[in-house]
Amino acid sequence: MNFWNRINARWTKEELSPWSSFYKTLYLLFPVVIYYIAGDVIEVVLWALINSVLGHSSENTVAFFATNQATVRGIIYALGLVAGILILSKSAKNEILYEGPDAEIKTMSVLNACILVVVSFCASVGLNYIFDLTGLNRLSESYNEIESAQFGVAFYFGLVIYGIFSPLAEEIIFRGILYNRMKRVFPLYVSMFVSSLLFGIFHGNPVQGIYGTLMGLLIVWSYEHFKNFSAPLIVHSVANVSIFILGNTLWR
Repeated sequence: MNFWNRINARWTKEELSPWSSFYKTLYLLFPVVIYYIAGDVIEVVLWALINSVLGHSSENTVAFFATNQATVRGIIYALGLVAGILILSKSAKNEILYEGPDAEIKTMSVLNACILVVVSFCASVGLNYIFDLTGLNRLSESYNEIESAQFGVAFYFGLVIYGIFSPLAEEIIFRGILYNRMKRVFPLYVSMFVSSLLFGIFHGNPVQGIYGTLMGLLIVWSYEHFKNFSAPLIVHSVANVSIFILGNTLWR
């Protein structure tokens, strides 16, 4: 079996047990690294193409791009997410759609989905309110830049990007692949905490790191409790959409 097939395969707890710590770590983190590298490469290539086109475009085209730069940036970001997920589709399928003898997949009821919507809305808005009240969200310059860029995306594009593309991609990586694999290497609660911590860290700044870790704990709990991948998708999507809508209306 070649390296790519080996890293994409779903190895059981018993099969992983004799692996060295190095190979276990590689098995866990390699998909996350590939996901981010793929996204970055796509963004770099697309920005290079755009800059090349703009260098030979009319003033009106350049002005249009400058006016809609945040939206273009958001679309490029979404395309990077898609690229990362396509590359890791085999790993995602093996982990999320696994139907072996030890699989636990339950149906998500409408009532439970509604409960998750309410809980996610309250948690995301509550955390943002606390961050704003304590001034924590003003401590990171990089966070303020990211926040400004996200809220600068055209409203309906933003709903699709942050309500669908971003939650789907990040849940496939951090809960679908990383968390499911970690459970076969570490105890349950260690896996829940560490996967949430990594989810926060990979957001790239202290403010989103803390927020991502706390929301990650709620998201991974919903996945573990309801045994259905739609649960973390609902929590993540509602949280993103709630903050995006409020950020474009009440908080600006």
